[in-house]
Parts: sequence; C-alpha cells; structure tokens
Amino acid sequence: MPSGWSSANPSNLTSIAQQPDFSRDIGIFTIPKRKYECLRRSPNEQSMFSVLDSLFDRHFRDTYQYLGLHTNEPGLPTSTQDLTLNIPLFIGIHLDSWDEPRIPRSARRNRFKVNTGTETRYFIFHPKPVHLITEFSELGPKVGRTEIRSYLKNNSILYKLAVRPGEGYLAPTENLLHDATTLGMKEPDRGVTALGLFYPLEHLRVCGAIRVDEASRGCWYGC
Repeated sequence: MPSGWSSANPSNLTSIAQQPDFSRDIGIFTIPKRKYECLRRSPNEQSMFSVLDSLFDRHFRDTYQYLGLHTNEPGLPTSTQDLTLNIPLFIGIHLDSWDEPRIPRSARRNRFKVNTGTETRYFIFHPKPVHLITEFSELGPKVGRTEIRSYLKNNSILYKLAVRPGEGYLAPTENLLHDATTLGMKEPDRGVTALGLFYPLEHLRVCGAIRVDEASRGCWYGC
C-alpha cells in the first residue's frame, strides 16, 4: 500500500454476501484474461463496448448506459475534472449526478469501471453513503461541492480501494463521496465505464466487497 494510507482494521469487517444493498455496497470483480486482453487491444470504443456486452449482458436488471473510455495522467492526487470550464478543474471528492434529480440517491444506478491499463489504480471513497449523512438530509439532490467540502472538513476519513489491471469495481457513485487517485503510477490510467442496475454482486464473480454504513467505516474482503 502506498505511503500515507493505513490498512483497514480487520475488526471492522462485515459480510455483505447474504443481503446485497446496491445503495451502499462496493464490489470488486475480475474479468477473464482473454476478455481483458481483448479490451486492451480494442482499436476503438465501439469494439471495446462489444467485448463488455458479451461479458455483462446477463448481469443487468435493465438497459445500461456506456460512459466511455477514460484516460488520466499518472501522479494525480485526484483525477476527476470539470470539463465544462475553459480551463479544466480537478474537482476532488464529489458525487456523480447522471440520473434525474427526482430519483432518491439511494435508488439511483450504480457504476462499473474496468481497469484496462497496466497498473493498479485506486478508487477513493468516504465510508458513509450520502442518504445517511444528516448534514445533507435537507438538501435533497442539491448537494454540491461547497456542501461536500464543508462536510469533509469535520469528517475527513477516506478509504482507498485497489483495482488491479483486469479488475473492475461496482459502486453507488451517485450516493457515495468519491474520486480516484493515480499517485504512484508511472503509466496512464485507463478504464471503461458504464451505468446500470446490477443483479446481486455474486453473479459477477466478485473477489472483494465493501459495505459502507453508519456503524462501520468500510468493510473489505480480499480475493
């Protein structure tokens, strides 16, 4: 584990295999090596999406939405940028907002992202889902960067989850304060992302899982 971070305390671990909760659970899954190599060698996004279609079609409750292939430079403390500005701004820990505001955050689609690069990447998250944060309860969908920064000043615990090449994560990124970091990487960070409502995580050959809630600060299961 890179310097500056501590390993999770095993005493905080809790099993989530019996009752998956898609508003709070984070899953790590592996894809077959042959599929991973096909993803890496895909000449374009359409070819890459075709590979994912063959892999994930039966794991979704409904249709899913591709968000595309993303590349980040190595050495970034956080990697998400606001590309709507004239000068791209790294926004830091944030919430995604792809779904309509009228949908409660605890009921929105979760996200999968497959690491198609050559190095381990890290998903960063705060260990309490947004729908359980009392400071946000009166804001509804209007939780913005100002409110997030104010909250994190007094609630600064973050977890970092390793996602190795050929692995992916499932996470409720519309209900979870999160970002990614490329610190310690030497090569570009590459991954393909989509949104969807997933069937129980065990259908995706999960090798790790995390639950975030009021009582625990995150739960980790290694392969």
